[in-house]
Amino acid sequence: MSGRNESESSLRASRLFPSTPESIEIIGNNTLSTQLVITPMLPCHVPAVARMERESHPNPWSREAFLEELTLPQSRTFVALEKTPAPKRVHRGSPPFCPLSTSPGLFFEQIVGYLCFWCVVDELQILNVTVAASHRRKGIGRRLLHHALNYGVQKGARMAVLEVRKTNRAAQGLYEEAGFRTVGERPGYYSSGQEPALLMHRDLDENSMFPEGHTLQEEDDTHVRHT
Repeated sequence: MSGRNESESSLRASRLFPSTPESIEIIGNNTLSTQLVITPMLPCHVPAVARMERESHPNPWSREAFLEELTLPQSRTFVALEKTPAPKRVHRGSPPFCPLSTSPGLFFEQIVGYLCFWCVVDELQILNVTVAASHRRKGIGRRLLHHALNYGVQKGARMAVLEVRKTNRAAQGLYEEAGFRTVGERPGYYSSGQEPALLMHRDLDENSMFPEGHTLQEEDDTHVRHT
């Protein structure tokens, strides 16, 4: 992230504490654990998503491209939100500090990844899976990929396809683990015609559902990009 205002736009409080004359300090965290939530992308998410795209890819999608994806009937776009419990507030009164209790469900939300895919007839086309550099190797890419595949199964898709750089072995390993196999190659697909893409495919049916709700510590991934 660059600039104070940009950082604040991607890290926001779900609810804000009212300010009081007795200014307070922020210490500690609530006992609730950090959560990862995958939710539909909204226009208000796009500025942070576009910044992450620019930081992650040599030929990034534009802000306008993401906004257009939100309007296409065949397009599905999601963001991964890391929800961190809001810190406790303490009064500056007589020591020891006395925590002012917070209501359950107060979280700071940060976009840590996003997903774009198309559903066309019975085919799921995965276009873009990206994870923030600060949150890679925590299983977020895998969670996003599984979310897309589960969505396709529920909507009646019979196959899933994607393109991946031939040099991106980490991404290929992730897809192979999810049941994809290489079925072809497209010469000159990336980098102004200098790098080929592998075309990967997997069948989908009612037995293709992936379990949800894994903790981030149970999984591993690297950042990936298909188009």
